[in-house]
Amino acid sequence: FGAHLAETQHLVQDLRVISVVNPNWQLGMGSSLKLGISKAIEINPMLEGVMIMVCDQPKISVTHINEMGRIHIIKRPLAVASEYNGTIGVPVLFDRSVFSNLLKLDNQSGAKEILLKLKSEVISLPLSGGEIDLDTPEDYQNYLESSGRITPND
Repeated sequence: FGAHLAETQHLVQDLRVISVVNPNWQLGMGSSLKLGISKAIEINPMLEGVMIMVCDQPKISVTHINEMGRIHIIKRPLAVASEYNGTIGVPVLFDRSVFSNLLKLDNQSGAKEILLKLKSEVISLPLSGGEIDLDTPEDYQNYLESSGRITPND
């Protein structure tokens, strides 16, 4: 959690998750990634991998996430990344051998730069609609309308 802590933390209070609050979220995405990975390693020093996801990609499915885990267990690549719109990105599952790289990220950077550097050792898994993200209430409304879940006059 970061910029909108007060408005969002209650949304996960009943879930079996460990929340990590980044008091320095304004430093950038890299600072949040490093904090989350550090906490995961602290909780389980034998952790075999870490998955990085965002909360605004509506086309992510349990099947996709499970397949990423299966690929990681069987093939042990440095990362399993989602592929969409001509690129690779989140969700992405990084092997523990990449943790040190992630912990050295610049505060302003995301994990994409590491994915691109390691591209020859990354397995990509197609994610249809992975490029869709919902950043605003208007994005959400447009998504519902385009997916046929509601009509403009509902």
